[in-house]
Amino acid sequence: MVLTRKGEAVEGSYTLFTVIGGTRLTHGSSSITLTGKVSQGALQYEWRWGNDYFGRGELRASADGEALSGTWGYNKAPDGAGTWQLRRAKE
Repeated sequence: MVLTRKGEAVEGSYTLFTVIGGTRLTHGSSSITLTGKVSQGALQYEWRWGNDYFGRGELRASADGEALSGTWGYNKAPDGAGTWQLRRAKE
């Protein structure tokens, strides 16, 4: 996942794929986009995968700023579909 923040606005994307027998397979329109806004210490976001799938979620940063964790959901629900545990990539 790559996120870019400009002020309170955040945009990003990530790729959905599966590895089977050492081969990386993407799923249709594999790029999922994310847009959101930082408010009260949390990123409230909306995600979209092609024209058929979309939802909302929330991410919060760890105290050291090196990780994000949160939830995601389908349609208008910000949770109920899964959780995130993300770490900042080392450059």
